[in-house]
Amino acid sequence: MKKTLLLALFTILFYGCTTDIVNVQKPSPDQGTQLPRETIADTQKNIAAVGEDMFTGGNLMLAPAKTSFLTVSMNGPATANISHKLNKISFTLPPTTLRSEGTSGDGRFFRYPKLFKTSDGRLSQGGLLSSDGRTDHADKIYWRWLDSRGATYYTARLSSPAKLNASSITEVVSDAEQYPVRSELIYSGILDGKIRFLYREFTIAGTLKPSFTQDVTLDYLPGTEYGFKKSRFVIHKAGPATIEYTLVQGL
Repeated sequence: MKKTLLLALFTILFYGCTTDIVNVQKPSPDQGTQLPRETIADTQKNIAAVGEDMFTGGNLMLAPAKTSFLTVSMNGPATANISHKLNKISFTLPPTTLRSEGTSGDGRFFRYPKLFKTSDGRLSQGGLLSSDGRTDHADKIYWRWLDSRGATYYTARLSSPAKLNASSITEVVSDAEQYPVRSELIYSGILDGKIRFLYREFTIAGTLKPSFTQDVTLDYLPGTEYGFKKSRFVIHKAGPATIEYTLVQGL
């Protein structure tokens, strides 16, 4: 009789101490992948009025800095039925899109975008965990209870692996940057069969360099390709008010 009671007591104590829950260390936030920045040339005009710049050198725009983040979408709900000592805890996460929270020795973490509740009504936050680091399925759930004082996260196995479809999102992390104008060629009009221009250069701070200001006079020959410094342009028509041209190469 005593042996039976001792065995029953041992069984109760044993199962009272067992749990499917394991503490997990969440990784540092996923920084994503920085995408190459593009250099965009400022729109060049093909017609300019007297006093307007025909084209400039250095007026390039560096496109906004962007970062790509890994996301996964769930094919269906993810459920977990967990034994914790003498209690049963269950989760059900409806399908949605999750964002990567990074990887650690425990696997790859995907953050669920909403709070969710356990079967006993406790509000939690967390997501899905792929213990082998893959992006096509998750085999665990990770979470922390919001009413707990600590910031400890827990993990447990899903009832069955959740199938995932990987994709990515792109976010802008900084505005576009514009390089200052280094030089410009301004149309000054036509006189006695000659077309006139004003060439100016600027410092990095945008201040005019007086010693690098130059009046340029060229014979007017419609359809001719002209060259000045590094620039090449074809003048189609020049008059007292405007000039029409095609830019072949900028300053």
